[in-house]
Order: sequence, then C-alpha cells, then structure tokens
Amino acid sequence: MAGSVNVKKSSCVRFGPRHKAKCKPITTLSGGELIWVRTLRYLGMYISSDHVFRCSLCNSKKSFYSAFNCIYGKIGGVAPVNVIMELLKTNCLPCLYYALEACPVNKSIMNSLKFVVNGVIRKIFSTKSNDLVYDSCCVLTALSLILYIGEKLDF
Repeated sequence: MAGSVNVKKSSCVRFGPRHKAKCKPITTLSGGELIWVRTLRYLGMYISSDHVFRCSLCNSKKSFYSAFNCIYGKIGGVAPVNVIMELLKTNCLPCLYYALEACPVNKSIMNSLKFVVNGVIRKIFSTKSNDLVYDSCCVLTALSLILYIGEKLDF
C-alpha cells in the first residue's frame, strides 16, 4: 500500500493534563498497532510526554560531552587554548544546540546549558572558579547562542 504507516518506526506521544493516562494502541488501516511512548525521537530531537510540549536535552548533552571528551582526550595537553576553544565552538556546541530553536526554552533549561558549557570551559582552563572562566574567556562564555535565544524569547 502506497501510504501505509510503518508501525515499527512510528509511535505516539501525548501532551496535556492527561499525559500520564494509559491509552489504547492505535490500529492502522493495514492492521498494525501504533504504541504510546513517554519519549520519542523525531529528526534527532527527543520529545517528552508532559503537560506541555517539552524537549529532552539529555541526549544532546551526552553528544556534547562525547564530542568534547573525544577532542580533549586527543589534544588536551598539547594544543593551545585558542585551538581547543575553536574546536569546542565548531564541533561540540552544534551537538548541544541542535534543534534548540524548536524547543520551548525557559530559565531552567538555559541554566542547564550554561552549566554544561561552563563545566567544559573550566576543564580547559583547569580551574574551579567561574569568575576566572568569565575573565579569561570573553569569546565564548557559555552563551553566545543561549543569549540569542533568550533575546528571542524575551528573557
């Protein structure tokens, strides 16, 4: 059938006040059943079932840390800081910020993203002080894109 739904790759997620209610599977015309899930992946973004539309950033953070650890593990002690920062900006941050504009961003999500990026910058500079990170790293203090999103959303 030309317009049939692949039930192995498709699922349903529910939003709203009854998002935790148990739902019956939806039966397709071909006889397959679509299951209900708490989290689904769509175009690389993870969407979570909740009382409002919400995106899960856990996998984005994992990808970011994985990319950073791969780069820093290879060249961390050898390369100059500006090279590491440029690699962070070009290779790691896109993993963290992918599809962020499609997600509703509130202050807690912004703080979560700040924490992730600041932690990596502290590792690069071998410090535990946020003040030193902000003083030493004006080029990339955690939030070039987050500030952009904050301006768009009037934070």
